[in-house]
Amino acid sequence: MDANPNRQAASDALDKARAKKTAGDHESAVRLAEKSLHLAPSDAAQAFLDFLVKFGPGSDSAKAVTRILQAGDHYAVLGVSNTDVDDEKLLKRTFQQLALKIHPDKNAAEGAQEAFQKLNDAFSTLSNPRAKQEYDAKHRPAPARGRGAAGTSAGRGAARSKQPQSWNVPPRPAHAGLSPRPAGWQPTGGPGWQPTGGPGERPRDPGGPSAGGGGGAQQCREDALRTEISQLRNQLSDARSHAKALPHARAQLKLRTDELDRARAQYEQETRRWQELQHQWHDRLTKLETQAREHAEV
Repeated sequence: MDANPNRQAASDALDKARAKKTAGDHESAVRLAEKSLHLAPSDAAQAFLDFLVKFGPGSDSAKAVTRILQAGDHYAVLGVSNTDVDDEKLLKRTFQQLALKIHPDKNAAEGAQEAFQKLNDAFSTLSNPRAKQEYDAKHRPAPARGRGAAGTSAGRGAARSKQPQSWNVPPRPAHAGLSPRPAGWQPTGGPGWQPTGGPGERPRDPGGPSAGGGGGAQQCREDALRTEISQLRNQLSDARSHAKALPHARAQLKLRTDELDRARAQYEQETRRWQELQHQWHDRLTKLETQAREHAEV
């Protein structure tokens, strides 16, 4: 007869807890697992309850998975900024730390597999300069910058097309205390500014891009150059680190070479000693054989 009459009830409660967990009812699964432990403590019930607490909704493991699944772009997935991505070591370290938290082999929270795949996609894109540039151009367009923004310029161009074609300013009447404009007067916009176009077009600042969207292309080129410069700086830093470590490696190689030379010399010495012993034993054996023959003849 079972010493604990509640053992069967505890087993039934644990089975129900597992069924609730499969159905997605986390709270009921926890409650039934605790009931099973209360009726008859067992390793299986304790392990199942620990699993629910560690990977269930609201746990740190589940929060890590949820954050990645809800991230809006690759930068948010990794939790880095556009400047952090240029640091290859920082980007790789961040990816490794997150991978340890949400890898399906270590994190049994719901959605861990999908979150890990999303993390891999983000890292593979942002760690590749060409893929990162294409991703930025598609998902993170360059922000508008004053009058140079393509959209603003295009908007002004569209609005200009709806205005009358003549922008000629009528002569200003002479008022008391004001002199009329002198002959040949032209507006000025500061050093380097010149009116462009014909009499039917408003003068434009030659410093700004055209209405065709040159500002956005220029921003893309600048971003690509910054990325390339950052990569060259990282390569230069790695080269300097290798150069600093080269004397130490050369010294270690010299020590190893000296050890090998000493070992070779010792081996040659032992070989010569063994050959001498062989000659000695051969001479001794020959002498003994001679003495044995002489004794036999006598």
